[in-house]
Amino acid sequence: MKAYLKNSWYMAAWSSELDGGALVSRRLLDIPTVIFRGADGQATALRDRCPHRFAPLSRGKLDNGVIECGYHGLRFDETGQCVGGFFPGTGSSSIRAQSFPTVEQDSIIWYWPGEPEKAEIALIPRFEYLSDPAYKTIDGVSLVSAYYELITDNLMDLSHIEFLHPAFCGVLQAAKHSAVRDGDTINSNWWAPNVPPTGAIQLWWPDNNGRIDHWLDMRWDAPASMLLHVGATHPGAAREDGMFQPSVHILTPETEDSTHYFWNAGMPRDNRLDMQEIGRLFALSFDEEDAPMLEAVHQAMGDADLFDLDPLLLRIDSGAVLARRRLRALIEDEARDSAVYKAPHRTAEESHS
Repeated sequence: MKAYLKNSWYMAAWSSELDGGALVSRRLLDIPTVIFRGADGQATALRDRCPHRFAPLSRGKLDNGVIECGYHGLRFDETGQCVGGFFPGTGSSSIRAQSFPTVEQDSIIWYWPGEPEKAEIALIPRFEYLSDPAYKTIDGVSLVSAYYELITDNLMDLSHIEFLHPAFCGVLQAAKHSAVRDGDTINSNWWAPNVPPTGAIQLWWPDNNGRIDHWLDMRWDAPASMLLHVGATHPGAAREDGMFQPSVHILTPETEDSTHYFWNAGMPRDNRLDMQEIGRLFALSFDEEDAPMLEAVHQAMGDADLFDLDPLLLRIDSGAVLARRRLRALIEDEARDSAVYKAPHRTAEESHS
């Protein structure tokens, strides 16, 4: 069984998914979870299981921020506290549904599946353009039948663009790649000076004069939150003189065999492109080009970890390898701390026996 990093922030939903009083039901890290807005309008996440007969709370209804279980009518507020029900005695303070620390930031609902007292908001990676009025955006979510680290590998090694994505290919063979760790952040960047524009750049920035300096900068934060900056400018010109297209790529495991892939594409608001068209391009690129290959790789690997199979590693793998190793170290540190915390106390007599 693969181990998850528990004391970390994972994406549970886009803020827009909770519009209209929606109850969003998702399996996150193998735990059925329901996400909704409480009476105060704040996003919250509960285990999607009534403590009475274990019916999914998401099969109930949301009334003024309180979930009413659809099986026997127990009602739970945003903290998981049972606040009443149809039958007498169902408002006891001892009746609770498990709740998770939840934060809404940059149009993203984050939740913390680990020890609540360790959930620091400052640990959430920022995606500022999502709340910047200078940008227009479009987002989506896909469910992929592959383990989430394989999708991280795919995003941290963009060399696959040359083979899977015809609209974006044509420049990386001439590009320089670098991968650097900065604390718990990994940066995997590509730089291609004075190259012809790709099809996508031609669409996004037609005033390119036929030659561009092109970059793709990917930032990774554990466990699987990535920000990609794609840009182009005239050869030798400053980056800010050209075009810039940010995108979000965040992965949350559903199970060991499936992953929620949350994506968002942004464009400067004065760009003429229709964001619906950009959204269709992103969905096509992943759902019809990346996902089938990743699912095939997942099936081929079975239950094995990548490193256990002794893979051939190339220079282009350096960003993905750094991310995998950092994540593994964090999981091992967490397991070690947990083992120390849970170790049984030994008396002086036991210590000397």
